[in-house]
Amino acid sequence: MLTLYSFGPGANSLKPMATLYEKGLEFKPHFIDPAKFEQHSDWFKKINPRGQVPALEHDGRVITESTVICEYLEDVFPDAGTSLRPADPYWRAQMRVWTKWVDEYFCWCVSTIGWAFGIKKIAQAMSDEEFEAHLKNVPIPEQQVKWRRARNGFPQEMLDEEFRKVGVVLCCQSQEFLAAAWQVDRDRLAAFAPGLDLDRVCAGLDFVEGVCVGDERGGEAASRPLTQRFGFLKAPKSTVLQPGPVHGGLTSDPQVQLDRLLSHFVG
Repeated sequence: MLTLYSFGPGANSLKPMATLYEKGLEFKPHFIDPAKFEQHSDWFKKINPRGQVPALEHDGRVITESTVICEYLEDVFPDAGTSLRPADPYWRAQMRVWTKWVDEYFCWCVSTIGWAFGIKKIAQAMSDEEFEAHLKNVPIPEQQVKWRRARNGFPQEMLDEEFRKVGVVLCCQSQEFLAAAWQVDRDRLAAFAPGLDLDRVCAGLDFVEGVCVGDERGGEAASRPLTQRFGFLKAPKSTVLQPGPVHGGLTSDPQVQLDRLLSHFVG
């Protein structure tokens, strides 16, 4: 019997969930509600003492860490459904280089940004007493530090390190202007993040541009009114492309301002 404890189809929880479905394995999904901090509850910490999801329970034994769970499922059920691991040793090694980069770098950057812009509101909504009581239930010291940083603000230099600016979006409601400008230095990004799929990055930026102008490249989001399109673009996402903070200002010529911002922030 397989039971997957997760936050649902998002971030690291999505990896083993997708693997289970791709391999056609029957499993019991158990949703852990992050809004209620269920991952830090006593009953769940008996399953994973680190208080983190995802966690896979198989016949009474628990496997943690999303990439490890995916490998475990391939090891235990090699003939089920679609094999997601190359048979050739060389390509299997390349797969592990890629997953290593995702686990050690990409997820760290996305996590920092998520804590700074997503968890911040939750942490700041607590009273001092509620916050300190909550921290006592967080078993990992590094996570306690992240909670404090989310509440008090991450150092700007840390956030700057996690972001590499590749484009800007400018919205001027009074002139019904919403546009994106981007520039990808492939050599620079390849040196910064070996293994990064630059074609997918460019495709994501093209999608952003499509949402701005309202054409088919932006899918369903492109059909919404201007303010809703901008709201969609500025919302945090679980992707390699993340929106930065929104800054207000005045301009009489939004196109000139957009070009200036691109030159200033992206180069």
